[in-house]
Parts: sequence; C-alpha cells; structure tokens
Amino acid sequence: MEVSAEMHVQERVNSVMSKKRLSKCVLSLVLLTVMSCKKDPTPTPEPEKTPLAITSSTPAPSASAKAAIPLRENNEPKEIPTWVEEKLAFKEGKPERAFLMDDGNIAVVEGLKVGRIIDDKIEWLDKQVPEKNQSLGGTQITWVGGHWPDAVDVMYQSNNGRASQPTFFPLTGKGNTIVYGEGGGIGDISGVARLGESTLIAGVSHVFTSFATVRGPGVIRGRKLFAEGGCKQEELVFNPLDPQYPAIVPRGFGATGTGTVISVGVKCQGRNAAIEVWEKDNKLSKIVDLDPKVKEIDYFSVVVIAGLGDDAWIRASSENVFYYKEGRVERMPQVPGGAHQIFMSPNRQLYATNSLEVYRWEKDHWTQIARFPWGKRYPRFFADKTERIWESWGATVFREGKSAEVNDTCATPFIHLYDVSPDNKPDFSFPTTRKALASFPEVNDLTLVDFNDEQRRLGLIVKSKAQGEAVIAHLKTAMPKEKPRLMCYDPKGSRKIDLQAKSK
Repeated sequence: MEVSAEMHVQERVNSVMSKKRLSKCVLSLVLLTVMSCKKDPTPTPEPEKTPLAITSSTPAPSASAKAAIPLRENNEPKEIPTWVEEKLAFKEGKPERAFLMDDGNIAVVEGLKVGRIIDDKIEWLDKQVPEKNQSLGGTQITWVGGHWPDAVDVMYQSNNGRASQPTFFPLTGKGNTIVYGEGGGIGDISGVARLGESTLIAGVSHVFTSFATVRGPGVIRGRKLFAEGGCKQEELVFNPLDPQYPAIVPRGFGATGTGTVISVGVKCQGRNAAIEVWEKDNKLSKIVDLDPKVKEIDYFSVVVIAGLGDDAWIRASSENVFYYKEGRVERMPQVPGGAHQIFMSPNRQLYATNSLEVYRWEKDHWTQIARFPWGKRYPRFFADKTERIWESWGATVFREGKSAEVNDTCATPFIHLYDVSPDNKPDFSFPTTRKALASFPEVNDLTLVDFNDEQRRLGLIVKSKAQGEAVIAHLKTAMPKEKPRLMCYDPKGSRKIDLQAKSK
C-alpha cells in the first residue's frame, strides 16, 4: 500500500503528531512551572470597555470583514501570479539562511558567521557565534535580529533535537546570554519584546518558564499564578509540589510599539487561548481571552507582531489570527488554506502565507497575490523594504514564473495527487490510488504518472479543466485524506503507470 509523503503544509505535521498528544506532551513537561518572580498582588479589575474601534493607521481588521476576498473580485489582474525561487549568488560566500532585522537590514548566516546584504555584496561581521555544542552535533543559527552593527542579536541551538539548548546571544554590543533547557530536555525561546532601550525575552526551560532582560535596563513583569488567573484546582493536569506555576505559559511573546508586553498561551492548562498583557511600564498583568472557543494553539509557531501604536497582530494557529489594540482583541478573517505564517514588511504591510499561497492584508480583507507551483516545506518568509518576498532558507527571493493556473490557454491540465514517500520502490504501482480511481466514470481517459520535480511526486494527466475538477470531486470521497490540486503542468520524464496493472 503506498504511503504519501508528509504534506508540505504544517497542518499535515499536525495530522502526524496529533494535537492532543502534542498538547499533553508539552503541558506535562512545561506547565509544571515554577515562577522566577515573587507573587504580586492581584490588580483591581477594570470595567468592561466598549467594542474595539480601530483607528490605527497601520493595517487592521474590520469587524465586518468575514472572509478573504480573492484577487479577481478586487478588479486586479485576472490571473494570480505563480512565483518561483531565485537563489541569489555572492562572491563573498554562500548564505544558508536570511533574516529581516529590526532595522530593515537583511542578515545572512553561513555556518557561524553573520553578515548583511548590501546591494549584491555581503558584509560579514568579524565576530562569530561561538561553537558551544560540539558534543551535540554542532550549532545552527535560527534567528538574527536587532540593529546593525552595534546591537546584533542571534538565537542559536544544537543540531540535536533532544537537547537543542536554544540560546539568545548578543553578538555585538552589551547584553546577556540566556540558555533555555541547558543540559538537554525541554527548551524553547517564545519570543522577543523590545521596550525602548531594553530587550526582554521569554522562554521555557525544563519545567520552568522565565522572563529575562537581555539588553538595557532590567525589566520586571510579574506573571499571574494559577489561582490569580481565575484558574480552578480541578483544571490542573498535573499538580507539582511547589504551587508557583502560572495561569499562562508563554508560547508566543512580544510587545506593541508603545511598550505593552504580550504573552500568548493557553489559560488554565487547557481552558482556552488567551494573552497576558502588561501595559506600558506596568509590572502587573491582566489576562484577556482571545476566543473562549479556541482551546489549542500551535505551540511552536505562535507569533506576536508589533504595530506602531499600542497594537499588535497575534497568530495563535493557522485558523486563528487576532488583532490587539489597547487591551482588547478581535479575530481577523481566516486565510483560505490557513495562515501558517504572518509577517510584516518594514513599510508596515502585513502578509500571510501557507505552503501554496501568499496573501496581503488590504484594510478589511486578505487578497491573494501569488501562488507557488509546489508546496513549500515548512516555509519561513519575510518581506524587505521593496515588498519583495524572501524565504529564510538560503538567500532566496521569489519572481514571477510560468503560470500554474489552468486557464483558457492551458494545454496541459494536470492533477498533483501527492508527494511520494521515499520508502516506495522505483517500480511501485500505487494500488490503493489506482483502486480509488477505478470507480471514476472516465478512468480510461486518465494517465497516472510518477515523476520528479524538486522531489518525487504522483499525478494525473487529464483531458480538460472540467475533467480535472470532476476527478478532484471524486477523490474527496475516494481518498479523503489527500488534497489533490489542479494545475497547468507538463510532467517531463515521468513514468506512466497502467491503471489496470496488477498490484506490486
């Protein structure tokens, strides 16, 4: 029986590692938390405020917006562009990853070196990241931020997933190095909050969570303990001997442009998604529900993006993106296919992407601006000052390529069924897929092909767009776990598979 490879989208990752198992695993190790700061008195509850009225000049959602509006309905070009990768070449090195820094510079890394791109050249720093993980397979740089060249911040970790030891390291200028999960075990940096001259980070280390000031004057933010956050004893999944554990364990962390600190997590070990908020210069926090119906978040990809004022955008999961302003939150319209990542350009343009599509926020709706010919595997994107989209892996940018849309001029309609597992032998005949197709009325018109494009894939050559749509409708019942996609494509060098062949 054939095995389709991991889907390129993160929701496929979640289907392999069930959300319940992930939640229990993380909660069991992380939510046995001992707070590093002293218990603060509970602040006086504030009166309820009127519904959020958005007046920010930065991109913001509208309460009336219900769904993403496709490009065509905005009277823009009829065909959504197909973007292909263009890897940049430099004489000064071969960058492995690229990152957008806080000051708008594009940082690149090669091994343990850090540089920045200036036109078509790379300027490298003299100082490198120290190699601290020789016994764990070496070190990889996972993030670069800050300001060039006097305050460059780096996050790095080991290549050993069981002892990653994520580390915040001030590569240039004065700052503090912080290691989470030192010695092995659970460790994660939840995010960075910029507060004027100070930089605050939050993370998880073994069974503890902690905030730490890594640059500038010390910042104290007292987290609410379990009972202070309105949590009940019966909601405890685990009950450690020391009761100093928080109402919310930070899974995403950041700050607004005016200095309000925001920590994102699940309240009361599983009640619902919520944020813990410290208003500017306030050591005491308040908890704000994101949505009582949202019980789970993506534990390792929650993001807080700062606005210019007292506002921020929060990605809790692919289906749940929120806008925060002055203590209140509202849900943004869902992105078709999910918002696997949100990011903002230096010009304050907000984007959302999944493995196949790119969307731009337009006042009160999402507009699709591009598609990829093939799904991107665990993508990490950012936009530069010119609104050009980059992928973090390698110094890679995107340009418009040959259209993958099945339009009136497409002579090669095609269905990509799924990516083929490397465990399948070269002459594998995909019996389960052929069985599912056998009951399609026009099966004799279909051509099943095994081909390579970036990796091994399986697809169907069809006669027309209408026939392709009919096949996809058939497969929704016959192969409900797969997500076939109709595209304009000619699979060169493919191996044709007889739909009537005997199974192998």
